[in-house]
Amino acid sequence: MAKNTQKTEIKNFGIKHGREYLAKQKKFAEFPDLLMTQKNGFKAFIEHYLVKLFDDVNPIHDMAGERLYLSISDIEVGDAIESVDTCKKKELTYGGIISGKLKLHDSETKKVLFNKQVNIGILPLMTKW
Repeated sequence: MAKNTQKTEIKNFGIKHGREYLAKQKKFAEFPDLLMTQKNGFKAFIEHYLVKLFDDVNPIHDMAGERLYLSISDIEVGDAIESVDTCKKKELTYGGIISGKLKLHDSETKKVLFNKQVNIGILPLMTKW
């Protein structure tokens, strides 16, 4: 009689994936999509924080008397330079070019000495996977 009672108690807890569980299953919240968290963070960095980073250092003054200063605006990150497969084969960084408008000002004459769109660097990008 004891075996039947024990078997009934085990049935109350259930069988899952071919295993008999002796304790009640705990219910947890769904596991978050960690990849989506990374993608959202990277998107926020590109759209908001990268521009803020350049705004924090603008203008850049010269060291020899602060006559000239440089300002960087209109920051953009381009699409990937090469495909993922090409970057893997050539051991390159999968990234896009950071570009912006660069202006060199003379504070005494109030003239703009240089005003062009320039490439600032390469930013590693996330792959689609």
